[in-house]
Amino acid sequence: MLKFLLKFNRPAAKRLVKTPSLAFDGRGKPLKAAFPAFTVPKKYVPYAQLAALSLVGYSLWWYYYPHNPFPKSVAKLLRNGLWQERKFQDYETGLRFFIDALEECKRLEMDPLSDGYTGIEIKIAEMYEKLNLKQRANTVYFDILKRIDTALKQNTVESEQKRGELIKRDLSCIVKVFENQEGCTKEPSSAAPRYLQYHLDLVQDEIFKKDPQLKELVTNTDNIAKLRTKRDIPDMKRYRHILEPFKEEFFATRDLHTELCLKANDIEEALSSKLVTVGWMVLGNVSPGKILLSQANLGSLLYLKSEKMENALYTLKKQGGDPDAILLLQNNHDNFMSMATRYYENVIAGAGRTEKAVIASRNVEPETLQAITLSLYGLGVIKLHRGNPMEAKMLLNEAKTMATEIGFQDLCFEADRELSRIREGV
Repeated sequence: MLKFLLKFNRPAAKRLVKTPSLAFDGRGKPLKAAFPAFTVPKKYVPYAQLAALSLVGYSLWWYYYPHNPFPKSVAKLLRNGLWQERKFQDYETGLRFFIDALEECKRLEMDPLSDGYTGIEIKIAEMYEKLNLKQRANTVYFDILKRIDTALKQNTVESEQKRGELIKRDLSCIVKVFENQEGCTKEPSSAAPRYLQYHLDLVQDEIFKKDPQLKELVTNTDNIAKLRTKRDIPDMKRYRHILEPFKEEFFATRDLHTELCLKANDIEEALSSKLVTVGWMVLGNVSPGKILLSQANLGSLLYLKSEKMENALYTLKKQGGDPDAILLLQNNHDNFMSMATRYYENVIAGAGRTEKAVIASRNVEPETLQAITLSLYGLGVIKLHRGNPMEAKMLLNEAKTMATEIGFQDLCFEADRELSRIREGV
């Protein structure tokens, strides 16, 4: 059985507090001269000294002055907070400074949607996380999410660039919320995928505002899910930057949505989610390797769906169910298994070369290697399931070899487990 899907790395909520790096260490020993000594003529000495002093003064100013968008009173509190955090790892004291900085921002009536204001809030949430107070961190993130949602829905922010930055911040925060919830509870709420989908719909609405004609192309899930390659999209260049500046966060959130659906044992919704993700990846001009990896994951989801149907089919036959219902379920099971096979085969063909040639290449994307390895493994599992142990053994051995080459240890373990089943005749 396929027990895992490969995921994108979730970007953490990006720290936008532009404060200077504090100098904790000395500057080190001076370098030895690489060229013969040069003597300045006496008449130029005063000018050289003035230039040297100006350069030193400017360097010191640049090094120590807080180049950030904050007023002096806020910047001072931030520097103190960063000092406590980085120098002494005193997160409680650092947290108090950051909270005081936020209160000062409120007193000065700073824009609560500005990068500086929300950046301080995220810094406070990070301090709560370091103190293992994840629920408090989520309270901060929820406050940010609520303000962003209100601003986007009520159109209080007109700048397209600013709206894009707010969506980027929204998606970063929502991912952090669910990461923190994973640390607090074993199982996510059944409402979690719906809540995440709400924020994804918020992004989609914003995209349609940027390009109304795009709405005709992706009016519903069926249309976007049918996009497989760039050839499926007319005037592809027009949409190349449609997901900027939140492309990375958007796909991390979509990946999280699929994961939450699987944890809720909703394979149908997970499958739909991944289909839509692949379509958006094609539309968003994502790199071929990442698209191949998502397609390989889609093959795994199709297999899981067929496996679920097989369990239902077994129960129906055991209970002496209606023959027509059994036949329909059997046909659906076979169709999903065939679709999984096609996706795996298309991934391998889409790489354009054999797995050995791919490994030998230094320019290939890591996602391409992972996609091919996962597809070889998936095909091996399907061959074994269909009663063809010889072909299954060959594919699983290839998958194991390639997984070893690229350091894909989890798949090595799974391939070994399936190969042991073949040796034992299970």
